[in-house]
Amino acid sequence: MKNRRAGFTLVELMITVALIGVLGLAFTPGLLAFVPKARADRAARGLAGEVQLARMRAVSTNRLHHVIFDSAGGTVTIQEEVNNGRATVKTISLASEYPSVSLDFNSVTAPDGSGAVNRAIAFGTGASTEVVFLPSGLARASGFFYVLPTADKDKRNERMRAVQVTLPGQVVQYRYKAGATPPWEEF
Repeated sequence: MKNRRAGFTLVELMITVALIGVLGLAFTPGLLAFVPKARADRAARGLAGEVQLARMRAVSTNRLHHVIFDSAGGTVTIQEEVNNGRATVKTISLASEYPSVSLDFNSVTAPDGSGAVNRAIAFGTGASTEVVFLPSGLARASGFFYVLPTADKDKRNERMRAVQVTLPGQVVQYRYKAGATPPWEEF
């Protein structure tokens, strides 16, 4: 009887490693293009969730809740009105929670078809940077905020995301689809 050892030869192992390397090089560009889109999706979903949570807190505490967007500082702050003042419930730093994403926009048609987007955050007719939820769950003013991968300013519209807050307090998320009619779709 012969004593055979199972295993791979050095040549077989080297060919396998070379094939894995070639496949890795072939798929890397596609993967690198996917990362900013995934970051924008995650940021839009996360911030939309925080806005919905502020609305639910307004209803459950029977107090006004403010969601304040600061595109220059890269923060979103949630405040609750208490005793003729405001108490900060939470502050979200985009740099730490959602790296490489900012509250920003490219000039495209707004999701509601009202014209070109010209602000990263706009609630109400005065283009306020905050949304206020009443104890009934209604929003004081409707509007949008936009999320964009930092490197995509004036470049890649298809990775831009919009979050709409309606007067009844509904929070709707949109993604931009270049070449589609209409160019925004809910996600």
